[in-house]
Amino acid sequence: MSNWAADIFIDTLYFLLRDYEFQKITIDQIVEKSGLSKSTFYRCYDSKYALLESLYDKTVTSVALKTNKEMSWMETGIVMLNMLLKNGTVFVNAWSDSEKTLQKLSYKRFLSTYSYLIKDMNAEQLHVLETYLMGTCTITVKWIRENTFDSAEKMMEILKMATPETIKEALFPKDNQSDI
Repeated sequence: MSNWAADIFIDTLYFLLRDYEFQKITIDQIVEKSGLSKSTFYRCYDSKYALLESLYDKTVTSVALKTNKEMSWMETGIVMLNMLLKNGTVFVNAWSDSEKTLQKLSYKRFLSTYSYLIKDMNAEQLHVLETYLMGTCTITVKWIRENTFDSAEKMMEILKMATPETIKEALFPKDNQSDI
């Protein structure tokens, strides 16, 4: 895959998401706006969903990876929420996908990013975690769309309160739960 072409397609999708919901964007639109060919698109990506995944990785995952080793869970969440708020329209329009692509991707990326924390979770805890993360994503979209809360800090406080005890116990040591 050509990195420069892939980056152009990522930037083009980002640009289109400022005005259109993801499910309404076509590959033809992406190709036309990028100025590249359809064959170049398919050399880089096998679908618009794969392109959305690359955009997600470039924005959300890269921020998470930069912060999660140096910051607390709360601090990382605040950085992530501020980034999502800054890119609010793009995030909300990307989230409009009826296939729930970003929800599934968010969960998948969380599992891979924090695999060292979840390795000992049982099936019930993983189910609770998935449900919690899906709900968190839905609440975040509502927060961005409706400007429901004052700040990322306030939103993180709400998400902290909503974190199920079974998740707190599994992901965070007992002596460090005050940071959650």
